[in-house]
Amino acid sequence: MLLIGSPMCRAFSVLSRLNRKRMGEEKWAQMMEHGVRHLRFCCELCQMQTDANRYDLHEHPAYASSWQDPEVDAILSNPTCNLVTAHMCHFGMKSSDEFGEGHVLKPTKFMTNSKCIAARLSRTCDYSHRHIPLWGKRANMAEIYPKELCVA
Repeated sequence: MLLIGSPMCRAFSVLSRLNRKRMGEEKWAQMMEHGVRHLRFCCELCQMQTDANRYDLHEHPAYASSWQDPEVDAILSNPTCNLVTAHMCHFGMKSSDEFGEGHVLKPTKFMTNSKCIAARLSRTCDYSHRHIPLWGKRANMAEIYPKELCVA
């Protein structure tokens, strides 16, 4: 009934774009080719779900370049598609730094053909707590969904 697509975001992330030169052009090109292929496969599955009157949900970081992909744009142009932004701190995402534990903002976008799912996921921060930036190894840890997100 519900297909959740979460393509690998490394190829589309801001951090990867910042590290492109250190990565080297050949490695960058391979990562992008693999990432785009996976993203478009997920889009194809989302479209199959919509065509069959079933639900789909797609997630990627809010600032990922994947949101500008033509296949994603085609899904977003469907009137049944809902696009919402969530901040992961509202779902209990935390990390630690030299000052201790804190919340992780991690702005994330979700597109879904379910108004109910969109409403449950549309939560943004009021910035009343401390956020820990996702640099270095903390970025990899943020790939794990918090339990509250899964429940929502």
